[in-house]
Amino acid sequence: KYKYELLGTFTAMSTAMYNIGKAGAEFDYQVRRTGLVAEATAEQVQMLSEEARRLGIETRFTASEAAAGQEMLARMGFSVKENMEGLPAILDMAAASDLRLADAARITAKSLNSMNYEIEESTRVADVLLKASTSAGANVAQLGTAFTEVAGEASVVGWEIEELTASLGLLADRGETGTRAGRRLR
Repeated sequence: KYKYELLGTFTAMSTAMYNIGKAGAEFDYQVRRTGLVAEATAEQVQMLSEEARRLGIETRFTASEAAAGQEMLARMGFSVKENMEGLPAILDMAAASDLRLADAARITAKSLNSMNYEIEESTRVADVLLKASTSAGANVAQLGTAFTEVAGEASVVGWEIEELTASLGLLADRGETGTRAGRRLR
């Protein structure tokens, strides 16, 4: 009887150890990938790794998810320093809107780039998109899609993110979301 209980305990412990090892390997792979995309030095990769681990402890996201968010920001042209400055606001937006972190990073980065904003505006962008999603007929993903369709033109004519998002919110209330709403504003 006891040998079966020991066998069950051993199997459970082995599975847990395997999963821990696998998660660690996935994290290391993700950090290395982020470092390559960001063209980071070894010291910068270490900083990204430590930041992703910290965010993995302090938020609902895993360290690997935080590293994937870092990769997305790097792919969108943000430096390691900018990446570390902007990611906390993006984490908050992703958590509040139930988006995958990489998707929230993509939406925020495209919004920042389209409106010619610096990374310091990431909190503003995230807050505006979240506020609009709670008061309009569109979620953050739909607003982000619409936003990327028209943000460049809106920036050229002098619109700020608040004005553009309010307009997209009005269109969402009328049933036009995503790409369709963005094209409508063009």
